[in-house]
Amino acid sequence: MPQRASGPKKLAELIKSRREELGMTQAQLAAKIGYKYGNFISMLESQNAEFPLDKWSRFADALELSRPFFLQKCFEAAYPEMLMYIGSFRDPDRAPENV
Repeated sequence: MPQRASGPKKLAELIKSRREELGMTQAQLAAKIGYKYGNFISMLESQNAEFPLDKWSRFADALELSRPFFLQKCFEAAYPEMLMYIGSFRDPDRAPENV
């Protein structure tokens, strides 16, 4: 049975594949996000650096992905155990249970 990609690996693959779909170099993506050099993007794509969650919206915008979609992918990578709680906040009239 083939192994499924882990959350961080999936996020790294998403960033790389989307960047390539858009025809961007690592340096171009880095510049759109606010980094001076593309080497950090290279490190992310090769899983040699942790994704900076504080920059998730900049990545989403630069990669032309919807913010909710990309944020979900970030949570799947960094905090998969929290995903079951996120759904309860989608409906503002529904309070999370046990609060």
